[in-house]
Amino acid sequence: MYPVTIERLNQEEALRYMGMRGAAAEDRILRELNACESRLLPVLKPAYTYKVFEYKALNLPGNSIKEHLKGCEKVIFLCATVGGGADRLIRQAELTEMSAAFLYDTLASVAVEQVCERAEQTIHSEMPEWYMTWRFGVGYGDFPLSYQPEFLRLTDASRQLGVTLTDSNILLPRKTVTCIIGLSKKPVTQEKKGCQSCNLKDRCAFRKRGEHCVF
Repeated sequence: MYPVTIERLNQEEALRYMGMRGAAAEDRILRELNACESRLLPVLKPAYTYKVFEYKALNLPGNSIKEHLKGCEKVIFLCATVGGGADRLIRQAELTEMSAAFLYDTLASVAVEQVCERAEQTIHSEMPEWYMTWRFGVGYGDFPLSYQPEFLRLTDASRQLGVTLTDSNILLPRKTVTCIIGLSKKPVTQEKKGCQSCNLKDRCAFRKRGEHCVF
């Protein structure tokens, strides 16, 4: 397990997925974001774990992940979480103040994205000779959620991070990400990631309007 320290959350990213920009956001929204961030940060327990495997040694189901890993020799299984404190804070707010619950949810999604980014930076510094693909999440494309139990087993994420699964293979804590990164000795084509790799896809104002951001 690798703990991560997060001193500030990327509010600009949160605003972007709410369909706003910092300059365009109302003062009231910015004040509420600051208040929610100050309550959320103390309950977060950001951490990640990862394992590196030979690609040929794995039997990954679906065509989407195979296409994503084309030309790769190794793969990284990465699990990142911000812990269960965010879930509890969101549930409490849902009972009394849905607008705050929405902001907590969005900020917690931003937090787990920051954990993933920190993990990628660290891994890249430890393996500078490899080119990395972007993160491909379990459950995207035709890579099924039914692979989650095997993913947690291979990464030992349940023991290290306290991550569990519901009967329908949904991750708990909710603000947890399981994803695969390909490693290649040659440069990889970095296409736009799209919604399939975004931690804010379920709360994204762009998607609700039938639009896309630049991600």
